[in-house]
Formats: sequence, structure tokens, C-alpha cells
Amino acid sequence: MSQISETSEISQISKISQIQHFLPNLEEVRRNPSPDPPVPTISEPRANTKEVTTNNAIPTLNDEQLELLTEIRVRCDERASSRAQIMEEGWSIMRTVGMVISLTYRNGCPWPNFLWALEQRMMMLVTEMVALGASEYYDQALARMAFEYAL
Repeated sequence: MSQISETSEISQISKISQIQHFLPNLEEVRRNPSPDPPVPTISEPRANTKEVTTNNAIPTLNDEQLELLTEIRVRCDERASSRAQIMEEGWSIMRTVGMVISLTYRNGCPWPNFLWALEQRMMMLVTEMVALGASEYYDQALARMAFEYAL
């Protein structure tokens, strides 16, 4: 048992000596401390003494472009509201279809005209959603053109 502990102590000592090889000598560090890096000082802001050679105007949006961007933003809000209404109506139709199907199985009387009307309304809702997407694409193109024209 004592031979195993001596072997482990020797291996630990050799590991420590290998690690100390990479560490700096502590006595040298204590005698010659490295100077702290200089602390940057905050100086007073200086005026720009160079003159601008060109007088280029900074590109900005004019009133018409700002009005167009405002209209685009309003239409975006209206589209979001329309999408929410369409989704709510779609969910309502799907709940109604589920109810009609369950009644058909219980009572045995099919309601094909009613189901057909619900299907037609769902197709109209899909068409409205596609139109909203096209409107959004158009508005994004307008906004992009307004900014490209200004810059």
C-alpha cells in the first residue's frame, strides 16, 4: 500500500514540476512588477479644422415620399386587421363544417348545398388572402423605390 502511495506522490510531483516549467518565476514577478498599462485620458473635443471641399446635400425624403410611406404603413395595419378577420371566419367555417358532418352521421340527412356554400366561402377567403399578399408585395416595392429615389 505504501508503495502505491509513494508512486502516486512521485507522479504528482512530476506533474507539478511540468506545470511550474510553464509558469513564470514568482520571485522575479515580485521583484520586477510589470507596469500597468497607461490609462486613457479623456480630452476635450476639438473642433474640426479641416474644411469640407464639397457641399453635397444629405439625401432625405421629401413630403410626398413621407406621405407615401405613411399610406403604406396604414395599409399594412389594415391588411393585418383583414388577415385576422379572414382567419377568424375560416376557423368559424371549419367549426361549422365539423358540426354539420357530425349531424350528418347522427341523423343521416346530408346537407350537400350547405357544405358546398361553405366550401365556396373558404375559396373566397383564400383568394382574399392571396390578394392581401400581393398588396403587401406591391407596397414593399413602393417603399423600396421611395428610399432608392431619395438616396
